[in-house]
Amino acid sequence: MRKVLTVILGGAATISMTVGAVAQEQVQPPPPPPIFQDPNPNVSVLERTRPDYNPLGIRARSFLIFPSIGLLGEYDDNVRATDNDEEDDYSLSVVPRIAARSQWSRHELNVITFGDFAFFANDSDNNYQDFGIESEGLLEINSRNTLVANAGIQREHDDRDDPDEINEDDVTEFWNAEAGASYRYSFNRFFVQPGGFAQRLDYQEAGDVSNSERDRSLYGGNFRFGYTVTPRLDVFTQATYIRSVRDTSDAGGRSNDNTRYIGTVGTNIDITGVIFGEAQIGYEYIEFDDDEFDSEQNPFAEAGITWNVTQLTSLLFSGSASQEDTNVTVDGEEASSRLEQDVGIEVQHELLRNVILEANGIYERDDFQGVDRTDNTFRTGFGVTYLLNRNLSLIANYNYSNRNSDVDSAEFSRNIFRVGINARL
Repeated sequence: MRKVLTVILGGAATISMTVGAVAQEQVQPPPPPPIFQDPNPNVSVLERTRPDYNPLGIRARSFLIFPSIGLLGEYDDNVRATDNDEEDDYSLSVVPRIAARSQWSRHELNVITFGDFAFFANDSDNNYQDFGIESEGLLEINSRNTLVANAGIQREHDDRDDPDEINEDDVTEFWNAEAGASYRYSFNRFFVQPGGFAQRLDYQEAGDVSNSERDRSLYGGNFRFGYTVTPRLDVFTQATYIRSVRDTSDAGGRSNDNTRYIGTVGTNIDITGVIFGEAQIGYEYIEFDDDEFDSEQNPFAEAGITWNVTQLTSLLFSGSASQEDTNVTVDGEEASSRLEQDVGIEVQHELLRNVILEANGIYERDDFQGVDRTDNTFRTGFGVTYLLNRNLSLIANYNYSNRNSDVDSAEFSRNIFRVGINARL
């Protein structure tokens, strides 16, 4: 759901789509350095253009094509994210990717096809095959009218530490199809921006678990009204509507269908190349179709700010608070929703022109509504990317995660080590 919110609550001229950005947080292999080197100065150290190390791509008419393939070796000391009987394992991931970016003077179209295929040495139940295609486009009608749209379909999987991953055998895989659009019209210093989205989640059978009760469709829209205080600062207010409809009821015959209403105020900041991003805060109300579930209302927040402290160091701040769908049960009772709250910081530092260091820390709190369960999860990690030349880079990183919960079986600690190589044209 967080990606859904990003699509419909995003900035005026950009809709971002991230592979594996899905309804749940997942531990995924780190992506290679960005293949789209945008001349926009509002980028972090990792995304910055490096003329001596950026791939040149393959020109095809008015597009540049950027193929790449990565190989990642991983060691996980608690591959099933359990509180006892921990199992360690090694895996090899193959990560192919082909991206195309238009070279038009005004409009823009980006298309990415990708895969992430993991094979474990000892326990093949943990194998997964993720793949998909995503596209995003920008149409500059004129200086006052801009249309952005996105569409994509991918097969993904629940990571073992996801609270909704209840299967003890095979990894749960699912299809995620989504599309969205946003239109912005500016007049004087004011602007309006209506938008909408639709998403379909279709979960596959995993061992003896059908997962059919998790299948659902989501759709909604938003309307943003804003004012440009200065060229570097916008303020806005926004109203959002999200509808979630499941295909079937739960085992107890209850329907988890719900409607969410969100009202926020926020700001876009753009101190070119130094501090940029968006933050908004407000209130959220969720109403369920089934009287068995009580309506919920909680603060809502969404923030992502980048600060380039120097030309060599970037700090990325993030935070959110929102209600999300869940499938968690405690003592036979299903939670109506999950209140997710998280705050994180990431540091990127350019040690050398071709050596980039990263470190991050994230605190997450999941409060499951209607049942006696609250999770507190801490994640941290650090890594290094070594750009050998335009076509080859080396990656090494370490990630640690720990969860404390009211439900003992949901607790775990986990250490993951990765090394890999990425080849690009």
